[in-house]
Amino acid sequence: MLPRIAPLLAVAAALAPSARLAVPAVAGVPPPTLTPLDERRLSRNGRVESVQRTGRKGDAWVVLDTAMEPEEAYAAVADVASYATRMRGVRSAKTKTTESLTRAAFKVTKFRLPANLVFAPDPARLRVAFALDAERTNVAV
Repeated sequence: MLPRIAPLLAVAAALAPSARLAVPAVAGVPPPTLTPLDERRLSRNGRVESVQRTGRKGDAWVVLDTAMEPEEAYAAVADVASYATRMRGVRSAKTKTTESLTRAAFKVTKFRLPANLVFAPDPARLRVAFALDAERTNVAV
């Protein structure tokens, strides 16, 4: 069974402690730069995250330190259809996969708000980039 995945996941990587800062860029986005405080939090909690908002837009990233093999972590993150069973707040997930993309319609929170995302898996780099699906309606809260 795959472990639960944290609710906010912008970059997923199973990193050895010595390789934490060597996260490659994903979809043209530079990897996060960890401050000494971030490093201490990562060592203590096994996780560090950042969310920065500017009006209705924002950026977020999460670095997760785990004993999982990179391929195992990638498989968990790339399995979008099972997010409802592994993420707190995701009530349902309906997916449609093509050769290069997965489109997902989620119902999130107790109010079952719609969230439509498109995922671009990159198995060669063990990364999954995602964004709001511009072809579907999303709720702005």
